[in-house]
Amino acid sequence: MSIETLIDRKIGNIPVFDNHDMAYYLWKSRGIKDATVVHVDAHHDLFDRTGMQIPSIGDFLRWSLREGIVREIIWVVPSPAFETADGLENIHAHLKILSTTSEDSSFDFDRSKHLGQVTLYGRAVTACSIDSMPMTNGKPLILDIDTDFMLIKEPPFTAWHPVADRPWMWPDELANKLREIAQNAEIASVCYSVSGGYTSPLWKHLGDNLAAIISSGFSKDSFDLALQHRSFAEASLNGDAALADSIRLSLPDTPASSGMLSYWTALADLKAGKRDSARQLFLQATESDPCYKVSLAHCGFVQEAGCEYEQAKNTFQQAVDLNEHDPLGWHGLGRLAVSERNYEAARKYLSTGASIPNGHAEVYRDQAILAEWEGRIEEAHKSYISYLRLCHGGKSIEQPIASSTDKAFRTPSWVDGYSGLARTFTALGKAQLAARCQFEALKLMNPKLYNAAYPLLAKMQGSRRKATIVEIVSSLGKVVLLGLGMLASGARRAVKYGRFLRDENGQKIQTRICPPIGRPRP
Repeated sequence: MSIETLIDRKIGNIPVFDNHDMAYYLWKSRGIKDATVVHVDAHHDLFDRTGMQIPSIGDFLRWSLREGIVREIIWVVPSPAFETADGLENIHAHLKILSTTSEDSSFDFDRSKHLGQVTLYGRAVTACSIDSMPMTNGKPLILDIDTDFMLIKEPPFTAWHPVADRPWMWPDELANKLREIAQNAEIASVCYSVSGGYTSPLWKHLGDNLAAIISSGFSKDSFDLALQHRSFAEASLNGDAALADSIRLSLPDTPASSGMLSYWTALADLKAGKRDSARQLFLQATESDPCYKVSLAHCGFVQEAGCEYEQAKNTFQQAVDLNEHDPLGWHGLGRLAVSERNYEAARKYLSTGASIPNGHAEVYRDQAILAEWEGRIEEAHKSYISYLRLCHGGKSIEQPIASSTDKAFRTPSWVDGYSGLARTFTALGKAQLAARCQFEALKLMNPKLYNAAYPLLAKMQGSRRKATIVEIVSSLGKVVLLGLGMLASGARRAVKYGRFLRDENGQKIQTRICPPIGRPRP
C-alpha cells in the first residue's frame, strides 16, 4: 500500500492526516533512520501493546523506536500540565510506567525544571513543556504535531478527557513557539485526531491553520488568516453573533475558510432551531472539506465515558440533527436511552444506527445485549452474529468460528460478543456451538489460561453428554465474566478506539471499541 493512499492530503508541503499512526508509515516510506522527533502532543503514543502486529495511534512511536526509524523523542507536553500538582504527578506517572516497559530503562523527573526523561530500548525519551524544550542538533529532525495538543491540558491515562470548549493555545501562538524547529525539520506533519474523539470537528481548523503557517514559511498572510479564524471562533463562543457575522463576511472565500465557516454557522443555526439551514450548511462544509464528515458523536462517546451524560446526549443529538444518516449519533442516543430506562427509544435509536451503511460494529453488540435482557433471544442471537461478522471482516463465525487467531486484529473487546453468542446458542439448544463460543471468549480474554485448560475442555466437549457441555459453557461463562470484571475494575470507564475494518463488500466499518452497555444507572 502506497503512502499516498494512507495520508489524507497535504496543505502546502505539510502532510495532514487524521490517525496519528500514519506518521509511522510516512517516515518509513521516506527511508528515515535514527531521527530525532519533536512530538507535540497531549499523548506520548508510546504505549506497550504487546502482541499487536500493526501500529496503532497509541503505540506508533514505540514501533518507530524499535525499528530504528527514531533514536530520540522529545515529547512536548501541554504546558498547563506543569502548572498544577496533579498535572505534575500525572506526567511523573506516565514516565514511571513507561520506564517499566523496557529492560535496563532509566527514569528521571525534575519537576522544577519541567523536564523528565526515560530510556526505552536504550534511546532517550524526554518530556518537557514547550518553554523548557531542550536544544536539539539531531539530524534528521522531524516535527510531529497533533492538533489535540492545543485542546487537552493534561496527558490522559484513558481515552476519556474533558472535551474542551476552546483551545488553551491557538495556532498562531504554537507556530511562533515552534518556528526554529519547523524551519530546520526535514519532515513536518500535522495530525487532526478527530475520529478518535480527541479533537472535535469544530476545532479541526486549528490543525489546518498550523499546517498553513508552517508550509508558507510563516508568512504574514497565513498568520492573518489564523487570527481571523480565531476572532470568529471567539466571537461565536462568546455569543456575539453580530461580530461573528461581520468577521465571516470579511474572510476570503477559500477552501481553508469556507469549510470552517460553514461548519460553525451550521452549529449556530442548529442552536437557533434552524435545522434545515444547519443541514444545508453542514453539506457545504463537507463539500469544501470532506474531513468535516467525521461525526461529532466521537466526542459524545468520550463525554459518556467520563459520565458527562447530559453533554454527551447534546453532542449525539447535534450529530443526528446535522446528519440524519449519522450511525454513531444514533448509536450514542441508544446507549443513553438504555441508561435512562427508556427501552422503547433505545430500540428505535439502535435499530436506526444499525440500518445505516458503513456504521459502527458495536451498535449490533449493544442491540443484542438489550434484546437479550428483554428475552428476545433469536433477535439477540442475530445481532451478536452481525457484530462478530463485521469485526471479522465478513467471515463466517459459525462453521468454523473464525479470526480469533488473527493476532493483527484480535481484541479482548470481542469477549462479550462471543460470550453473548454462547448464551444465545445455549438458549436455542445448540450446546456444541455454545461451548465453542465460550472457548473463543476464554482464548481472547486470556490465551495462556485457555491453552492450559484446552485439553480438559476439549475432552469434555467431545462427550455426547449434553448436560456436561452445558455445564462447561456455564463454568466458562463464569470465568469469562470474572475476567471481564477484573479488567473493568482497572478502567471501567475507558473507551478504546479501533481502526477501520471492512465488511464483506469491502466497505469501511467504523470500529469504535467502546464498552458494552451496562444496566441502567441509578
